[in-house]
Amino acid sequence: MDYRFVYRSLSFSGETALNRDGAVATVNALSVQPSEIWSLVALQRFYSYRYTTLHGHAFSEGGHVQNESGIYLGGTWQPFIRLQLKAYADFAYFPWARYRVSQSSSAQDFLIEANYEPADKWTLKGRYRLHLRKTDRTESSPKVLRRNNDHRMRLSLTYVDQAWRSTTQADYVRAVGDSISHGWMVSQQLAWQHKWWQLYLTASYFDTQNYESRIYAYERQLPHNFAFPSYYGQGLHLSLVGRANVGQWLQLDAKATFTRYFDRSTIGSGLQQVDASSLTHLSLQARWRF
Repeated sequence: MDYRFVYRSLSFSGETALNRDGAVATVNALSVQPSEIWSLVALQRFYSYRYTTLHGHAFSEGGHVQNESGIYLGGTWQPFIRLQLKAYADFAYFPWARYRVSQSSSAQDFLIEANYEPADKWTLKGRYRLHLRKTDRTESSPKVLRRNNDHRMRLSLTYVDQAWRSTTQADYVRAVGDSISHGWMVSQQLAWQHKWWQLYLTASYFDTQNYESRIYAYERQLPHNFAFPSYYGQGLHLSLVGRANVGQWLQLDAKATFTRYFDRSTIGSGLQQVDASSLTHLSLQARWRF
């Protein structure tokens, strides 16, 4: 069930679902925009640990519509026509165990971002994010939680023309846990659109000391998919996504990715282990409109 109520500058919306066992998942948002230069939003979520779904996607800290409750507070302020400031604070609680956490835990996430447009076609963005979470101490038995502090910074420059778009981006992370580790990544994204076809190219080079200092970056997917893959170690990642509209009814999408690691000879583990230092993926999708 989804619902929405709008009154002038105030908006309330949400969605609530039950699985066949009666477990609840609900997310609700309240937003207000008193003027054109600033706005506020509050988002509440509760996903029962017993709630299961095959194709459920919703706002979450843990990446799943399950075992989480929390509150998100965010705001946007535009003091000048070419400058926009954004900030948010998110507080999450996980009542049951999850990945790398053997007991109930919590997490906090804070971000501040500035977007500046020095010219009509250029956008400069800078952000700082502090992520506080708890994970298991691997050397302790029974398991004891430790606090991890991730400091993440990003700087990007975007140029947009009528047919194409270019974004140059630099990321840096400092992870503080039992030890301190660092990581960085530089990437270049190009998008081209011409009549009935589109192309998106991404090239990234990353260098992190370990998994704790991994870097997340958005990567364009095929329709109805969304992903923020993580990169750690030392390597090169390439991604090419294409779309072609054949006539009025047929849409073809394809994606090819290539990842080469310079610090390992195998990728993954167990049944998913690849005995090579590089990995290639190819995805195809066709959609017919009736």
